[in-house]
Amino acid sequence: MLFDSFTLKGNVIKNRIVMSPMVTYSLVRSDGFIDDRHISYYEKRAKNEVGTIIVEASGVDGNQKAWNQIGIWDDKFIPGLKKLAGAINDNGAFSVIQLHNAGIKAKMEECPYGPSPLEGYGRQMSKDDIKKSVNDFVNAAVRAKEAGFKAVELHGAHGYLLCEFTLKKYNNRTDEYGFENLEDRYRFPIEVTKAVREAVGEDYPIYYRMGVNMEDIDDVIKGANMLVNAGVDVLNISSAFDASTSLEDKEHEFNSVTSSAKIIKENADIPVICVNRISTPERAEKLLKEGYADFTAIGRELLSDYQWAYKAKNDIPINYCYHCKPKCRLNGGDNKCPNLIKTGDTLY
Repeated sequence: MLFDSFTLKGNVIKNRIVMSPMVTYSLVRSDGFIDDRHISYYEKRAKNEVGTIIVEASGVDGNQKAWNQIGIWDDKFIPGLKKLAGAINDNGAFSVIQLHNAGIKAKMEECPYGPSPLEGYGRQMSKDDIKKSVNDFVNAAVRAKEAGFKAVELHGAHGYLLCEFTLKKYNNRTDEYGFENLEDRYRFPIEVTKAVREAVGEDYPIYYRMGVNMEDIDDVIKGANMLVNAGVDVLNISSAFDASTSLEDKEHEFNSVTSSAKIIKENADIPVICVNRISTPERAEKLLKEGYADFTAIGRELLSDYQWAYKAKNDIPINYCYHCKPKCRLNGGDNKCPNLIKTGDTLY
């Protein structure tokens, strides 16, 4: 199944391998512009049989970034984004770009905002802030479509803004955006989704990276169906908190993040992507065959060996990731990854 095609709103995606959206801080310019290194980084993976490439978290608000990020908050970024989308599309991969607001976790000099302050840090979003943020996501999605990306992904995981509204840790509001009931806590993500859908049209795919907390899985299932009804076409399941967070799941063969994808797939009529240490082609194939997901997202393995998908298809030994992060996490991997040192290769 790993190399079976999939049709999404008229787009034929050549296989079920998805490159996870991984921030590459060492490649990103501080001003948010795309440069040739970044284009080469994605182009190498597109040329080597990756079916879908989800470009890393790209900032919809220049004042709400998580360190250096690709910029999509202004029209001035469109020319560079066009080059990036073209490099992916022209080499046979399906291009998606992830739209992101860091929320209360923004690493900026100005005071960041979120649903509520977190332990005295940051400020609560006003109704005007919420309206502006909805428009930020809409404008970014329109830019992505103009730049040639085949789809957008709304980042609603890992404790960032869209996710924060759905988590008690971050949301202490008492208004219609508060945590008190499911409809209120999902109100902001639903407003963003509906507004983006209206702006990009019915035929343009919208992905949603959904943060899952297994302790509240029943509410997560309901939230997933609310997102589907609002216009989401693909759910990319990950952790609600830190990107690396996963728990042992004694009731299932795989960890909590991977297992939750299967639960959502069984309870929502939508294609699902699963993630989290899917290191080998055999593991990816098993997840697909056993109904955990429709796509498998490959992350650090594609940093360690950009030919992972090509080698999987042609039964060639893969240079597997040693899972020794954070050495590669904030530094992009060059001069850090043992496999890159061994092969003399670079990320780009």
